[in-house]
Amino acid sequence: MYRIATIPFFVVVLVVSILVLVASSSSSNAAEEEEKRQNIMGDMLMPELEEQVKGLCKEIVKEGLCVTQKDIMKEYCQEACIEWEQSLTKTENAHDPDNEFFSLSAKDKTGKLIDFDRFEGYLTMVLNLGLTCMGDDDDKKNPQVAAVQQGLNEFDKLLNVWPHGLEIIVFPFQAPKPGAKEEEEDDCDLADIKTVVSALTSQKVHIMEPVYINDGKDTTTTTTTTTHPVFQYFKKLFQMEAMDSRLATYFFVNPDGNAIFKYYAASFDQVKKYLRQILERDL
Repeated sequence: MYRIATIPFFVVVLVVSILVLVASSSSSNAAEEEEKRQNIMGDMLMPELEEQVKGLCKEIVKEGLCVTQKDIMKEYCQEACIEWEQSLTKTENAHDPDNEFFSLSAKDKTGKLIDFDRFEGYLTMVLNLGLTCMGDDDDKKNPQVAAVQQGLNEFDKLLNVWPHGLEIIVFPFQAPKPGAKEEEEDDCDLADIKTVVSALTSQKVHIMEPVYINDGKDTTTTTTTTTHPVFQYFKKLFQMEAMDSRLATYFFVNPDGNAIFKYYAASFDQVKKYLRQILERDL
């Protein structure tokens, strides 16, 4: 007993430290072994799970989630979204010997009338931009506005590269709410979309006031809606009965206004690539 009591204090500390290290090492080894076991199980199950996820992704992309839930789908179903976009993308050319595009006009988001004859001599891209109402949240903090604003910023970059060769006109319109069926009524109207548009900014892109891209009825006022003249022009030119309200359609008007190219359901990357090809070739 006395001998034990006379063991130097530093020896006791050293022994305790060693025991703690051994215990810690043992615990760490056990944790590592468990992690290895989980990894082995994961490797065995992963191929099956991946196939199930791929199958699920191919089904849910049909609901248009690659557009309405872009960030989430890019993280979990990127491959399926790319395949889906490629399957939908369509291109078509039309000829307008009368150059009617330059006789059109429209109001921008501030209410200023813009005559389209100012776009003569430029490659002009016209885009229908689908927006939905966002309730009482701060529009500038809303993910929808953030995503659209990012796209506008990218367009600004292109316009900075080709300031004398390219013009971009964006027409916002009321798009169906994500997951909503076409026959479902919406308590949102064009006045609500204007609030969303007011949160968007651009240095060079012409952001227009919200318009109707198809004839129909305003569900909130039950009044008849009429397609804006710009989209009446494109629909007549391409013999379209109606514009798709769930996917974007890009129209490219050549500098002379006699050749128009329609790019349906194209991704932003596809559009950028197309623009660069045309501008680098012709300018």
